[in-house]
Amino acid sequence: MKTLRYLALVGNILFFLWIVWNGIDEGSRQVGRLELFSLGSLLCLLALNFFLLWRQK
Repeated sequence: MKTLRYLALVGNILFFLWIVWNGIDEGSRQVGRLELFSLGSLLCLLALNFFLLWRQK
């Protein structure tokens, strides 16, 4: 089960980096408030998931 936990943590990190990279890549266009809110919510959920998996014994 530790292997699956570590794979989930790595997947969370890669997904987080992918979202950030796409945000930087599309930084030249205007982003709507709803899109900004949904991306922020998604990043918060990924961070919470990472934290809970990391603390699990």
